[in-house]
Amino acid sequence: MRILSLIPAVLLLASFFLACNQTPEPSPSRLPKKGTDPIYDSLGITLDSLRKRAVMYTEADSLVSALQAIDAVIEVEGLTVTNGIALSEIYLRLGKADQAQRTLYDVLESHPEDVELFTAMARMFLVRENYMMCHSYAERAYALDPTLAKPVFFDGLAYAEEGDTTKAIHCFSNVLVTDPGHYDAKVQLGLLYSQQKNPLAVEYFKAALKEQPESMEVQHLLGLFYQQNGQFRAALNTYACLIEIAPWYFHAWYNSGYIHMVYLQQFDSAAFYFNEVVNLVPEYTDAIYNLGYAYELAGDFTQARKMYRRVLALHPDYVLAIQGIQRVRP
Repeated sequence: MRILSLIPAVLLLASFFLACNQTPEPSPSRLPKKGTDPIYDSLGITLDSLRKRAVMYTEADSLVSALQAIDAVIEVEGLTVTNGIALSEIYLRLGKADQAQRTLYDVLESHPEDVELFTAMARMFLVRENYMMCHSYAERAYALDPTLAKPVFFDGLAYAEEGDTTKAIHCFSNVLVTDPGHYDAKVQLGLLYSQQKNPLAVEYFKAALKEQPESMEVQHLLGLFYQQNGQFRAALNTYACLIEIAPWYFHAWYNSGYIHMVYLQQFDSAAFYFNEVVNLVPEYTDAIYNLGYAYELAGDFTQARKMYRRVLALHPDYVLAIQGIQRVRP
């Protein structure tokens, strides 16, 4: 039996730093034809629209199209801070971290004291897991503009990855001083306090939910905190809210079944929840096994045997199912 956990170590922001300065028009030969691209059609024919198009495609992971769009802009404008950051982000998502880094360093040569560039450098080094350099550029960005939240947030993520919980909490708390509505900082504080089993986790998860009430991630994390700290009814209520928002979210069904079976010993209810998981994910062997085990504990050995056999049909070496078959032989 397993409890489903969904606690990411780092929640990276896909940050893009766009400018809206007036720029020369691109050559028509570099642009898509009218009517061939809905994003292009909606934005019109300007360099700024192409830059926005590149960002939209990057966010949608249409990276080849994003690269084509930003290349068209760079051909006219050159490697400005805004264009370099957008290009670097595309390279990062393409898995070309060296090219992403070289791009930002090329921009740095002509813009040695740019706060947006320093912030992008901090993020890039965070993604590359070079936390010392992430700290360095985050601090440089903050020194230029102490009102910015992003570099402090990246600094906090780097400390969290390094295991320095105290400094990470300090950074994320400072983010909220600058930006009280910062959703991701609230989530990170909830995660860090969860690891400490500190009830402040609940406060920050609920604060995050005020920013994004239908966040499945935070609902799950809140339920998991309750579950891991023995507040089973609160956990079930939280999972019920999550199921109402997203009935297909099988993690909430699974953990509800786990609570009913392991902690509340309500085996019929456990079977109901695990059956929902199996309906959603038919080859999820842990859920099938737990469904069988709930039937076994409820005294329904016939259904238990069916589930254990179903597990073994998928994974013949699943030890718990082998043992279960032996327990419920007629």
